[in-house]
Amino acid sequence: MTDDNSFRLKNDIIKELFQLKNLYDNLILENKKLKERLSKYTNSDRKKEYYQRNKEKIIKQNSEYQKIYKANKKLYKRFSKYLIYERTT
Repeated sequence: MTDDNSFRLKNDIIKELFQLKNLYDNLILENKKLKERLSKYTNSDRKKEYYQRNKEKIIKQNSEYQKIYKANKKLYKRFSKYLIYERTT
């Protein structure tokens, strides 16, 4: 009986080990995919190209925003999270 129990215990440990190894491998793959995805969004060359192409448009938008912000500075500070939400939707 003790040999049978020890065999089952070893077998269970081996099964758990394989499950953990599979989980680890899956996490490594997911991490790699997320790093690749993140690099697409943080690609500095791509950002530079965008800003060079749309430089005038961005400057115009920023100047308009600065005018509005300076006129309503107290409101922006008080309700900033709501105003940011409204601008993005």
